[in-house]
Amino acid sequence: MSGMHSPQISRATLALLLPAAVQLVLHLAYATGYGLGGDELYAIACSTTPAAGYVDLGPVPVLLLALQRMIGGDAMLALRFISAVITAVTVYCTGLIAHRMGAGAFGQLVAACCALIAPALLMAGHVATPFGFAILGWTVGTYVVIRLLQEGRPLWWVLLGLVSGLGFLSSFSMAFFIAAAVIAVLATPLRKQVMTVWPWVGMVTALVVMIPWAVWQSAHGWPTVEWFQVMFSRRASGMNVTNFLIEQVRLLHPVSIVIWLPALGALAFAARFRPWKALAWMYVVTASLMIVTGMEPHYLVPAVVGLFAAGGAIVEKVIAKTWMRVTTVSMLVLAGAATLPMGVPVLAPRMFIEYEKIIGFRMTMGDTAYTDRLPGYYGTMFGRKELAGVLNAVFSTMPLDERIRYGIFCENAEQAASLDFYGKDFALPPAVSGDRQYWFRGPGGFTGERLVVVGAREDGLRTLFGEVHLRMRFRDEYLHPGNSMTPVWLAGQPATPLADAWPGLWCIR
Repeated sequence: MSGMHSPQISRATLALLLPAAVQLVLHLAYATGYGLGGDELYAIACSTTPAAGYVDLGPVPVLLLALQRMIGGDAMLALRFISAVITAVTVYCTGLIAHRMGAGAFGQLVAACCALIAPALLMAGHVATPFGFAILGWTVGTYVVIRLLQEGRPLWWVLLGLVSGLGFLSSFSMAFFIAAAVIAVLATPLRKQVMTVWPWVGMVTALVVMIPWAVWQSAHGWPTVEWFQVMFSRRASGMNVTNFLIEQVRLLHPVSIVIWLPALGALAFAARFRPWKALAWMYVVTASLMIVTGMEPHYLVPAVVGLFAAGGAIVEKVIAKTWMRVTTVSMLVLAGAATLPMGVPVLAPRMFIEYEKIIGFRMTMGDTAYTDRLPGYYGTMFGRKELAGVLNAVFSTMPLDERIRYGIFCENAEQAASLDFYGKDFALPPAVSGDRQYWFRGPGGFTGERLVVVGAREDGLRTLFGEVHLRMRFRDEYLHPGNSMTPVWLAGQPATPLADAWPGLWCIR
C-alpha cells in the first residue's frame, strides 16, 4: 500500500475548476431568486410541443428544456439548472483557451475570473433562455478555431462545422460567429486549407445538422425569416457606436477592460500572438456587423471569450511577483462581488434598487426600458403569477355555467405562456394568442363567442367583437414597463368565428 498515491489536482486544473464551481454554486443557490421571466415562460410553453423548429427559438434549448422538465419537473431550480451548468462550463473553457495560448495556472485563473465576474454571463446563467447557449457555442467554437490554428488537423474542421450547426440551432446569433469565422479563415494562413476537402466537409456537417430545422421552416412558411426581418426593423437597439461600446464594457464588467482591451491590440499587432490573430478578426468583424445591423450590445458578449483568454496570457507575462498576482485576482473577485446583484438576484428588490443607486452601475441587457424601480431584464420576472391570479378573480365572478364558455386570448405570447404555466393552479382554460409560436396552436377549440382578452387595444377589439367591456387593469410594483397597466377585457359577439379570423391574427410581438 505504500506505493499507492492519492490522486492530485494540478494547479492549472484547480485554477479552472474553482471559478467554474463558484459560478455553478451561485446560480444553484439563487435559482429561485425573483421569478420566471417572460422569455423563460415562453420557452417553457414551446417545450410542451417539441419540434424541429420554432419561430424565434432554436430547437436545441427548447428540446433540452423539455427533457429537463421530464426529469426535474417545473421547479425553478430544475428549469434553470442547464443554464447554470452552461455558464460554469463557459468559465472553465475560457481558461482552457488561455492554456492553448500558453498561459499557466495564473493566466488561466485570470481569464476564468474575467468570465466569472461578467454581469452578462451571470445573467445568462440565471435564466432559462438561449443566451447562455450562444455564449457556450461561441466559446467552444473559439477553442476549436485555436486548435485549428495550432494543428490544422482535419478533425477540427469537422468539429467546427458541428459546433456551428448545433450553435445556430441553439441561438440564431451564432450566425455572427459563422460569418466571423469565415472571414477569419480567409484573412489568416488558414485560407490555404480552403483548397482541401476538409473545410467543405465541415460546412456539409453544419448543413446536415440543420436539415430537420430547415424542413420544419419550409413546411411552416419560413416564419423565422419573417421574425428576423421584424427584429431588424423594429427592435434594433438604435444605439450609436459610443453607447454600444459603453454598454459592452458594463456587460463585461468595467474592471475587466484592463484585461481584454489590451488583448485585442496584442492579438491584432503583437508578433507573439500572431498565430491567434484570427480571434482579433473575429471580434472586430462581429462588432462591426452588429453595430451596422443595429443589434443589441449583449449579443456581442460571447465574442469576448478569446480576448479574456489572451488577456490572461498577457497578464501572466507582465505580472511575475506573487503578491502582485494575488492582488490582481483579489481585485477581480472583489469587483465581481460588487456587481454580483446585477447578474444574480442576491438582493431583495427594494435592496437592489437602493444598491444600484449607491454604486451608480446600471446594466440593460439590451432592454433600455426601465421602470423607476428595476431594470427591464429583472422587471420581466415580476407579475407573472399575479396575472394568473387576476384572471382567476375575473373568472370567479362568473356563474359556473357561463365561466366554461369563456376562453382566454392574449395579445402576446409571454402573457399566454404566463397564464398557461401559473393558470394550472387556478384551473384556468389554456390561453391562445396570435403571437409567434402560439399562432401555430390555433384557437384551441374556442369559438370566440366569449373571451377574456389580455392586453389588446380597445379600438382593435371593437373591429372584431360587438361587445367589449374593460374588466380591470393589471399592474405590479416591479413589473416590466412593457406590461404595465395591462388591460383585461370581456369580449363577445364576434364579427366572425375565431377559427375563421385566426389566419389574420398572426403577429410577431
